[in-house]
Amino acid sequence: MRTKLADAAKAYSEAVPRLQAAILEAAAEGSNANQITEAIGFAYNPDYVRKLIRDARNAGKLGS
Repeated sequence: MRTKLADAAKAYSEAVPRLQAAILEAAAEGSNANQITEAIGFAYNPDYVRKLIRDARNAGKLGS
């Protein structure tokens, strides 16, 4: 049981960074916030996806 709990906790803690990285990768490849939001099953709303993209662009992590 301990291993199962540890594995689940690790997956949970890695999920957000992985999802956000995938969102930014999709944006870098030309997908817009609405397309990304639909593709991720509305796990984040379009406004939050736009914010992630905007913040990444402002930080120089994405092209304009």
